[in-house]
Amino acid sequence: MNSNAILIKGHKKTAKTDLFKSTNIFSEMKQLGIDPGPFLEVAALDINNQYGTDALGFSLQIIEEFIDDGDNQSAEIWQKISCHLSQLQQFGTVIAH
Repeated sequence: MNSNAILIKGHKKTAKTDLFKSTNIFSEMKQLGIDPGPFLEVAALDINNQYGTDALGFSLQIIEEFIDDGDNQSAEIWQKISCHLSQLQQFGTVIAH
């Protein structure tokens, strides 16, 4: 199922705070004993189901938007989702634990 990509251009930039610099969701999850892999796999599968062959390009565009905004943590999250999307499109399956 292909859908039109939702572009985030023109969205309001969030105020830069020290919170983005001092907090990393992946290290917090690790400290709590939570594996982020299954969440990222489900996100990738959902995006792939929505956007089909355009999913990876859409995901890469989002990464660039977050980098331009200086939101490196969100860019990192989408980078990991993009890796799962790449594997999904290459191998045709994602296994969520």
